[in-house]
Amino acid sequence: MRKGLIIPLLEESLKYVSSNAAAYALLGRIYYDAGGELKAARNWKKAVKLDPWRKDIKKKLEKLEKEIETEKNFRTEEFRHFKVRFDGFERWDAAWKVLDDLDKAYYEIGGKFYIYPDKTLMTIIYTGEQFNEVSGMPD
Repeated sequence: MRKGLIIPLLEESLKYVSSNAAAYALLGRIYYDAGGELKAARNWKKAVKLDPWRKDIKKKLEKLEKEIETEKNFRTEEFRHFKVRFDGFERWDAAWKVLDDLDKAYYEIGGKFYIYPDKTLMTIIYTGEQFNEVSGMPD
């Protein structure tokens, strides 16, 4: 079943059984994978509220909230098979360098295996400080 069909089915089922933490967790994951960070966060918050023992979801939610805060002023540019998110005009050169490198790799690797991704791929460029904030890695 495609994700596009799963979302309305899960949302409809939650109208009748709104206490299903696992359904909210799954819906959050589907939204996250589809680039719907705010909807993912909303559903993961409901899952954690219903089942506070779900440490895996709590951890994902905490990381996502850091991502949302860090990326709130990021811009997004699309180039062929990729979207790149980065922090403003100061990173413009870096963004285009990354897109150029990704595009070359896309054709090189795809050509070797005779297969290419069927959807746009997202890439996020962080500064070292931003990466440390989002990932929780030490300096």
